[in-house]
Amino acid sequence: MRVRLALLLVVLTSSVAGAAIADVAAHTTLAGSAEAKAARSEPHPGPPKPVRRQAPPRAGTRTPDSAPAFGRTRVLGNGNFEYLAAGTPAAIDRAEDLVRQAQGQVLRREELRSLGLSLIALDLAGRISSADMQRRIAAAGPGVALDRNTIFSASAGRAYAQEMIGAKATGACALSRPVRIGLIDGPVDTAQRGLSNVPLVTRSVLDDGDSPADTDHATGLVSLIAMPKGLSDVSGLAVGADIFSAVAFARDDAGNGMRLDHFARGLDWLVAERVDIVNMSISGPENRVLARLLSSADAGGTVLVAAAGNEGRGVVSYPAADPNVIAITAVDARQRLYGAANTGSEIAFAAPGVDLLVASGDGSGYRSGTSYATAIASAVIAHEIGRGARGRQGVIDSLRRDVRDLGQPGRDKRFGWGLLQLSGCQ
Repeated sequence: MRVRLALLLVVLTSSVAGAAIADVAAHTTLAGSAEAKAARSEPHPGPPKPVRRQAPPRAGTRTPDSAPAFGRTRVLGNGNFEYLAAGTPAAIDRAEDLVRQAQGQVLRREELRSLGLSLIALDLAGRISSADMQRRIAAAGPGVALDRNTIFSASAGRAYAQEMIGAKATGACALSRPVRIGLIDGPVDTAQRGLSNVPLVTRSVLDDGDSPADTDHATGLVSLIAMPKGLSDVSGLAVGADIFSAVAFARDDAGNGMRLDHFARGLDWLVAERVDIVNMSISGPENRVLARLLSSADAGGTVLVAAAGNEGRGVVSYPAADPNVIAITAVDARQRLYGAANTGSEIAFAAPGVDLLVASGDGSGYRSGTSYATAIASAVIAHEIGRGARGRQGVIDSLRRDVRDLGQPGRDKRFGWGLLQLSGCQ
């Protein structure tokens, strides 16, 4: 009997060990597959690793352990999160009083006159939770949003995009009339061959002492939108557009990022310049303050276009997920969804965005991502506005008339209404 029990234990032990070895082998295979996939796709920010802090960080350099799973938040020198509140000037006056009553601190205030809003930066000093502060502000009057000062990332080819959306690859794609397209992004390399002929107005909305981000991302976007054909290997789809570039991306220890208060300054400036379209090739978490800014811009007739994001999640990134924004995803030359694209019911349209030839610091290069698909979408929308489309819904209605349905019939979570088409390109 004892011999049988001993043999049974040996068999069970061997089985468990074998299963463990199999599990390790399977995990290794999956990890290797995931790493290979990541190497083929556009780099994108993942969830930050927990950081054990021994001393308070410098402002804006770290993501504390309690930060959202997606995206970073600006951290003050004392280690606290920085919060923003946005609303009408009168409502923000009341909000300031409530913050001080809660023993918080108002760090600064800005007037976003073109949006009809005021914006304040806050340190709640650990005296009150952001949820409780939001409830107190909401009870004192409508229209004030409070949320973290989120740091957004860039949601960052062959020359196939023109033919894929129905434009002639051999002809210029000039607008029927000038259209103003705004970007909230990094700096544009105006020394790039071909971009010197693009009508470009640029303004930095960074703080003194901030280091502007790299030029590659914004330069690539502008080249897809407006670079004249024949001056480089890259050809834009909305030649003749007036580009207004708000430089809002800066470099810090974590790389290139854009603080929400810098975005607010950029959007306010673009609205003041009466741009028709705002291209937002950025990606981050949902934010109430950002939603308030977008609502105001949309109400004024500005068409907002944003990238779905490159995190490979079943949730569309912000600001693309906002109802006041047209969300764009990316497809490749065979009309397949970009492998890292986020999906969700907010997706409106798809555009070419995989291995696109764009202008870059060394002349030109190939890039992939929903960022670049959004630039192409902004160019297509510029043509619709040039023909008379007005406002977000007017543009959507106009685009849907020519769209090429992809995936499931009708609108779906992967391709939206389908692949954008550009007719009458001259």
